[in-house]
Amino acid sequence: MEKINLISVIKRFSFPSVNIRFSNKTVDRITDDLTKADLLDQITPEAYLRGSFLFSFITSLFISIITLLLTHNIGYTLIIFLLSFALTYLFFIRYPSLLKRRRAEQIESDLPMALRTLAIQLDIKMPFEQAIKHVGESNYYISPEFSRVYREIKSGVSVQQALTDLAERIDSQIVKRVVNQMILVYETGGSGEVLKRIANELSDIQFNKLKEYEAKMSFASLIYIATSALIPTFFQMFTVIGGFMLSITITPAHIWLFYLIVFPIINLIVVLYIKSSSPPVARVRLTDFKKEQQQINNLLQTWNPPYTLDSLIKISVGVSVILGLIFLMLGLFTGNTIFYFLFGFSLMIPVIVYFYLGYLVSNRTSEIERSLPDALFQAASSKRLNLEKIIRDISKRDYGPLSEEFAMVERQIKAGTNIEDALTDLVERNNSVLLERTVSLLIYGYRSGAAMGRALRETAEDIFSLFSLVRERKAVLSIQKYTILIGGGILVPMILGIVVQVVSGLNMSGIAEYFKSGTDTESLLDTVRWAIPGYLLVYSALSSYLIASQEGDNRKAIVYFVFMALISILLFNLSLTVKVL
Repeated sequence: MEKINLISVIKRFSFPSVNIRFSNKTVDRITDDLTKADLLDQITPEAYLRGSFLFSFITSLFISIITLLLTHNIGYTLIIFLLSFALTYLFFIRYPSLLKRRRAEQIESDLPMALRTLAIQLDIKMPFEQAIKHVGESNYYISPEFSRVYREIKSGVSVQQALTDLAERIDSQIVKRVVNQMILVYETGGSGEVLKRIANELSDIQFNKLKEYEAKMSFASLIYIATSALIPTFFQMFTVIGGFMLSITITPAHIWLFYLIVFPIINLIVVLYIKSSSPPVARVRLTDFKKEQQQINNLLQTWNPPYTLDSLIKISVGVSVILGLIFLMLGLFTGNTIFYFLFGFSLMIPVIVYFYLGYLVSNRTSEIERSLPDALFQAASSKRLNLEKIIRDISKRDYGPLSEEFAMVERQIKAGTNIEDALTDLVERNNSVLLERTVSLLIYGYRSGAAMGRALRETAEDIFSLFSLVRERKAVLSIQKYTILIGGGILVPMILGIVVQVVSGLNMSGIAEYFKSGTDTESLLDTVRWAIPGYLLVYSALSSYLIASQEGDNRKAIVYFVFMALISILLFNLSLTVKVL
């Protein structure tokens, strides 16, 4: 969704009435980037370039106006305009290339699973075109491309040409290599063993990328914390001492400019570097907001008494408002900062309730996925695929939520529901890509009557392999996550607050008299005390976005932001009371 939103913004600024000419080389390069980023159907190259130019110009003009209001310096404002325009326009010129590369990395990330699925289907004698169609209907990153290949084949294009065109639409040497092997398998009528071997090699590459990422990001996270604390700290010292020793005029406007614009831009650069260096998430489940709400409602119906999501949210909002008013009044009457903290926390109650419910259904989905390999091994032990017997056996085994779901399927079948429809309902009730792929394989075996024992065993082994990759990634991200949360939420505000306290304790009047300076230090320090909380809010927003995006669920950024913002501002105010000198 992120790239679509940004492209949509650029599209709104690509006014056709504005005639701006660009070189053919630039247009050709953007065309290639947009094609391989799968964005050419959303915006034309000319419209993208025109929108990027105008958006950069308007953004830079807005920044310049703010700079002029803060500094009242035309020369400085002109420099800011030219610099911001150049950087913004350069970013948008490179943005399609970044999306192109990112899309290729996403496709490569779960390509091993897609190849194994394709190989398994070929081994059970599924026609090559049908195997392509089946993978295209799955939830792999490359599935839309396989669907397009199948449509092209049905329209009369040869299999070789359709696959070759697929490789040309993706900026990946790995995909080109895989496509060449797929063409060879199709032409020779071979089995899927070659594709399985390539899939194993690609899995090893994924593990190596995670190890490289772990080594880089442990250092990058520390750099992020250091730049977030040390650069503003040095600036605090400079604002006070620079006016005395270097004869530099520093105004409150400069302080606001640096804390709300310059330092956040530095943090943003580090965040974008960390995010761009991150290998794509090994996707186990899709984030489907509507399906998640449906799962939450199903869970609440099992409570005693039963609730709906709407009713529970309304109750939590009411509790939040009442507690918020109580803590706000206590804060106003007592002046105690802790009550303002509790006021902010109470406003988060509805969000906390929703995310807790989301955690419960997500945990249930994880339990289903963890039980899938064992259930598949059990199903594979049958000499002949009897789907009704498999459903009955799984429902009676101790597979937790998976057994509950299959018991529901069994009841639907006994009530007269078609077995395929009952399994489709099972997929619709649960937000699990692995469950969807498994059920799809079972349905095909049921339709074809093929010997599925080996296919089910290999599918179970593939799921175990994916779990290993996911565990490795979670371990890597956990280190980064807690480094940023602890460092950003605790260390950064405390360091900034203590430095303010130290600088405030210096004998500024004596220093000013010695250097014969008229700098109003107290006014600057007061501005710093007000500017730092604003900086901490921006810093918390960037850090929360980074953590949530790494976890694959941007909605969590709301929770992380509120907790980081409240804690960091609370600790900053507490550190101002610490008497260091």
